[in-house]
Amino acid sequence: MTVAPADTRILLEVRGLTVRFALPAGELIAVDDVSYRLAAGRTLGVVGESGSGKTVTALALLGLLPPNCGVTDGAVLWLGTDLVGLDTAALRALRGRHISMIFQDPLSALNPAMTVGAQVAESLALHEGLGRAAARDQAVAWLARVGLQDPRRQAEFYPHELSGGMRQRATIAMALACGPELLIADEPTTALDVTVQARILDLLLDLQAELGLALQFISHNLAVVSEVADDIAVMYAGAIVEIGPAQVLFDTPHHPYTRALLAALPRPGLRRPPEPIAGAVPSLTERADGCLYADRCPLVMPACRLARPYLTDIGNGRSTACIRSGEMSS
Repeated sequence: MTVAPADTRILLEVRGLTVRFALPAGELIAVDDVSYRLAAGRTLGVVGESGSGKTVTALALLGLLPPNCGVTDGAVLWLGTDLVGLDTAALRALRGRHISMIFQDPLSALNPAMTVGAQVAESLALHEGLGRAAARDQAVAWLARVGLQDPRRQAEFYPHELSGGMRQRATIAMALACGPELLIADEPTTALDVTVQARILDLLLDLQAELGLALQFISHNLAVVSEVADDIAVMYAGAIVEIGPAQVLFDTPHHPYTRALLAALPRPGLRRPPEPIAGAVPSLTERADGCLYADRCPLVMPACRLARPYLTDIGNGRSTACIRSGEMSS
């Protein structure tokens, strides 16, 4: 395998991103003042419970938010250019060509009325300007590259005629065919059988190394993220509560929520059972003044409820949003 040369450019910088939904019951803050950076060739794991804002953050980057939802504050800088507010044509030119996304359920992500080969070829025709025959040949080559065993024949299959793992391989081919610099993978293995999950993860990591991709890997599973990511951002109730190098964060978590996620993981060789996280995520329409995690935190004290803690640099490339983080250094 050929490994792409090192590239340390900051491709993506998210600054204070805030996303709100307009609902009949009131305004819902789905993403709250989120900031992070992602360099070429690096992997950022984004982890948290369902409803923590992981997917909405990714959709906001690409301008794919639903009609009742929008970015109300912050910036999304792609190589220094703010994507927030770009028109539809500019975003369409960016998607697939520079930033691509693969989704949790490949059957829903693929068009059921088109063959998988035609869907990969469509992207190549749009972004690369290839003619029909050339786009078709490139599509078949990409289906082979992602591991389909009979790509020329399987290019003629409709999505429902492929297995779950084969469909996900096809969506990866479609996402990467035009040579993007950043791939966003949103729970890419959750809908697959356990036996297939590891193969898809290995494929993503091999392609990342070969192509020099930056990868934003979204998951609710901190154990999986710790194996694939260089850095991890832990999200809770729409906000990042801890971010830093993966191994350091995994070994010495500084936020009580990160600790709770780790305690909930099954650990081979340990006799203690996983510990469930007590309580529930707070309402995103009625935010209290204090820490978002206060009602579930075993270390909560009165000061935690008075003012919300924001991410603070604690050294070694790590930041946390907890006034008691200094007490959790081991």
